[in-house]
Amino acid sequence: MFEDEAHPASLASRPRSIEREFAVRLVQEHLDSEGPRQLVVTHAEEHELVWIVCHQSPEYVRTGEALGEYPNGK
Repeated sequence: MFEDEAHPASLASRPRSIEREFAVRLVQEHLDSEGPRQLVVTHAEEHELVWIVCHQSPEYVRTGEALGEYPNGK
């Protein structure tokens, strides 16, 4: 089905990947559409077929403390 002179089977069956920056931008745009700057992308890790993109609240990124977290863990 995919095999022809212009697209040999070895190229057609190879997954196409997107660049890290595009994956990060795409996820941040989606997060912003849910609520502007409520969550920010903090890390992106390449996996075999996908990018694993992590996010956190801006406050947690700044302070390391979760919202509603009490001092001394109480």
